[in-house]
Amino acid sequence: MRNIAGAIFALIFLSVPSSLMAQQFTADPTPPVPPTAETLENLSAEERAELLSRLSDEQARALLSEYLKAGAGPRADASESAIEQLEERGELFRANFIAVLKTAPQLPQVPLFAYQRLSEDRDAWYPLRVLAYLVVILALAYGGEWLAMRLLSAVKTPLKADAGADFLGRFGRAAGMLLIDLLGLAIFAAITVILFFIAYEGQHEPTRLFVLTLITAIVLFRVVMAVSRMLFAPSKRMPRVVPLGDADARTAHRYAAAVGAIGSFGLLGCDLMRLLGLDEEPHQLLVLGVGTLFFIVLIAGVWRVRHGVAASMLATGGHGESNHRLLQGLANLWYLPVILYIAIIYVLAVFNGFSGKISGTAPGVSSLVLIAMLPLVDRMLCGLVGRYFGSADDSPGSSQRVFRRAIHILVGVIAVIALAAIWRADLFSLDDASIGGQMARAAVDIALTVFVGYVAWGLFNALLMRQMPAETDEQPGGDEGGAANASRLGTVLPLFVRFAQISIVVIVAMVILSALGVNIGPLLAGAGIVGIAIGFGAQTLVRDLVSGLFFLIDDAFRSGEYVDIGSVKGTVEKINMRSLVLRHHLGPLHTVPYGEIQHLTNYSRDWMIMKLEFRVGYDTDVDKVKKIFKRIGQEMLEHPEMGEDFIEPFKSQGVKAMEDSAMIVRGKFTTKPGKQFSIRKEIYSRVQKAFQEAGIQFAHRRVTVDFPADAELSAGKKKEIAEAAGAAAIAAEEEKKA
Repeated sequence: MRNIAGAIFALIFLSVPSSLMAQQFTADPTPPVPPTAETLENLSAEERAELLSRLSDEQARALLSEYLKAGAGPRADASESAIEQLEERGELFRANFIAVLKTAPQLPQVPLFAYQRLSEDRDAWYPLRVLAYLVVILALAYGGEWLAMRLLSAVKTPLKADAGADFLGRFGRAAGMLLIDLLGLAIFAAITVILFFIAYEGQHEPTRLFVLTLITAIVLFRVVMAVSRMLFAPSKRMPRVVPLGDADARTAHRYAAAVGAIGSFGLLGCDLMRLLGLDEEPHQLLVLGVGTLFFIVLIAGVWRVRHGVAASMLATGGHGESNHRLLQGLANLWYLPVILYIAIIYVLAVFNGFSGKISGTAPGVSSLVLIAMLPLVDRMLCGLVGRYFGSADDSPGSSQRVFRRAIHILVGVIAVIALAAIWRADLFSLDDASIGGQMARAAVDIALTVFVGYVAWGLFNALLMRQMPAETDEQPGGDEGGAANASRLGTVLPLFVRFAQISIVVIVAMVILSALGVNIGPLLAGAGIVGIAIGFGAQTLVRDLVSGLFFLIDDAFRSGEYVDIGSVKGTVEKINMRSLVLRHHLGPLHTVPYGEIQHLTNYSRDWMIMKLEFRVGYDTDVDKVKKIFKRIGQEMLEHPEMGEDFIEPFKSQGVKAMEDSAMIVRGKFTTKPGKQFSIRKEIYSRVQKAFQEAGIQFAHRRVTVDFPADAELSAGKKKEIAEAAGAAAIAAEEEKKA
């Protein structure tokens, strides 16, 4: 519902009862008639306070005496049921409505009545002269406003520039233009009122009421038009806040103008007729007609822009439609509950007005205005989050996603509180000791706790998801592992986030139990005792936890590194609270408790030196081998894929050892962690090919057995002795390696 404010806000903004403003400028100077006890019962607390403040001490004492006398005896209607009261009000409504309708023939005489009231004690041309003077005053005031706008044109012109797709930028420019327009309107109103009171003689009350009511209506109408231009921007030269098409924006602006004209000139005109002395029944009929026209135009405006608002609600980066059928159905039918709500407000207003209950339409209309404003407020706050916390991102690891959800929830909570205040329902008056009051307090505490816990949980998850991709975007390891794929922070962060999440869950659970009335003191004490018992009974577990903690403090390994712990080796795939999970390069997964790790060899830190040995015959030219190794090292540096992985090139280290049957020559190279295995394979292949081209033969392992010349042994016996000698040589070699 984020974009629903587009076509509704300005259409509903005008429907706030304008009689309040009119009464401020056109109040009757005659002293108020003292109210009776019956009239006080139909007033709200605010209306009673306002009325009592206008009474003198004598009138207040008389009213209090009458009120106490009226409440001393039994009330006749105290035992009436709700149905009986409704029937009574229905009868009163029908009687008053019929009485008001009977005055319909008097409506054509209302303009003549107003003209007579304006011209009483004056000549017949006096109202026309007043209108002429008023036209001159309005022209002078408009001239002053135009001059002020000319002076502010250097400020207003840059605000008309297109702010792009950024909602916050468009809203800021539109709000700036609205403030400038309201400043010009304030100058217009001030000049008009000053000039009127300069020219006004102060002796003719109807003239004062007429002029001030007209000025109020003009100012109110222009305020509505300024707000409508801010939201809908019918001209393409202005930044548009509401994402509507050009045709829909112009339609919404026209209906906003119509509703504004009816609300300002129509309703204020009805109040003027009442202040001029029009009878109550014709005045009520006039208000009924203007109010009916007001609601008809309002509903027609909602109907005309229904498709444009639905398209903006379904928009995904423009005016595209969402693929979600449920969302499409709800968006396409948004206008039905709005029209139904407006119709209910109209029916209740008419019924209350003719049934004698003093209850205006302000709560209903204000609620609709508030609901229409919520998407704008929500979108503006989300825009602030997007501007100050990076670009918009809906991925699961985005902190913006958490912030936006928190804003949605917060705006909804504020809306509930505001609606309760509009309908005079105090949600914070929960001091009642009853079960309902206790449940309400507990519900509020639990809701706030869950909200804070949800935000904290989401932020920790966002921190992990945001940090981990940066930690795992390094170059992949070789075929046999060994690459450093995570930093120290990337290794410790998952454990920290997991610990924080467990802490959040425990704290939220404890606060909820406390809100429900459970004494959590014994629970905390019991948890401490259980923890001590587990510590004594599970020494192996404690050893694993402590060992793992010190391994992490020492930075012995990180996620993605290739380690050897003696019995097993592999890439660190997962770090748990009490165990290390290693993935062997052939696939097996090893889980090793930290307490069982006696020593650890890390093959993925900083750099790796790989030494290669080759067995050649005694007749091999060593200088020739060195040249071959140097040439291969240079070729590997120029390799398109492996060249950048070298820290030092492959080179010869000369003759390592002279064995019985071969000469051992060795070469080495230095490379990045994890790359040594793939480079070793390539160097082996190139050395074998280069030796073959150079005529260098690899020496095979062999055992030479010399028999004495005078030994008389059969061929089978010699073979048996040779095999035993070969087996002994192999065993000695294996023992040497071990």
